Parts: sequence; C-alpha cells; structure tokens
Amino acid sequence: MAKKRKANLNPTAQVPSEPKGRIPSGKGFRRWFWSRIFSLLNKHGRYLILTGGGCYCAWVIADALKVYAGRQSAANLQLGVALFADIRVAYTVSVTVGITGAALYLRERKLHRETRERLAKRITELELQFDPKRTSSKLTSRGLTREEDE
Repeated sequence: MAKKRKANLNPTAQVPSEPKGRIPSGKGFRRWFWSRIFSLLNKHGRYLILTGGGCYCAWVIADALKVYAGRQSAANLQLGVALFADIRVAYTVSVTVGITGAALYLRERKLHRETRERLAKRITELELQFDPKRTSSKLTSRGLTREEDE
C-alpha cells in the first residue's frame, strides 16, 4: 500500500522529485554529487585545513633538520644559558610578573566596583518602576556588605 502525501498548503513550495537519501539518476546525479562533496567540505574542511597545515609544517621542519643530522655545531650558546641559569634573573622576573599581576587585579576590581556603582542607580529605578513596594537588599551601591552587618 503506497503512502499518501499530504496536500501542499504552500503552492509556491518546491516538492523534491526524489525522496531524501536516495541517489538520483540522470541529470540530477551531477548536482546531487557535487552538493554532497561541498557539504562534506563544509562540514570537515576546517579540520582538513588545520591537519594539512600541521603536517606541512612538520614536513618543513623535518626537512630543515635533516641538513644538521650528524654534524656538530660550534655555536656559542653561553649567553642564552647564562641568562636562564642565573637564579637572580629568574627571581627578578618572577617577582616582577607577580607584582604586575596583583596590580592589574586590583585595578580591575576597582573598575568593576565603579561600574556596579554607576549601574546600580539605574537598576534600582527600574525595579521601583516595576514594583514600588520592593524592599532594598541593603547592599551598598558598590555591591559590598554594609559595615554594620560585618
């Protein structure tokens, strides 16, 4: 028994000539084939490009390293080794990075509090317009707990 199709309520809609999933024959095959190819490229193209690019980079690096295989280099790396081996330099760099990170954190915290204070007035006004009987949470305008509550 053949299935009956529902009446088409949209007369301008195009009804597919072949059910989805079937390979069309004749002139429609070429269009179906290339649409599948481009669909797969669209779906997996990013991964293909990244994988291909990574493989190409590995090939170029391996090709460059083949030139140095079995040879000794007389390069003097004392400056680089001395810079990383010197404990005082490493300590100074780590302390500088730590202080810079703490300063940036304090600055961002201050900016967040100022932003909250600026926006709190508007939010309070909107809440009162929506519900005039609303009570306050008694937080400060900066979003901190009141001193008497601590």
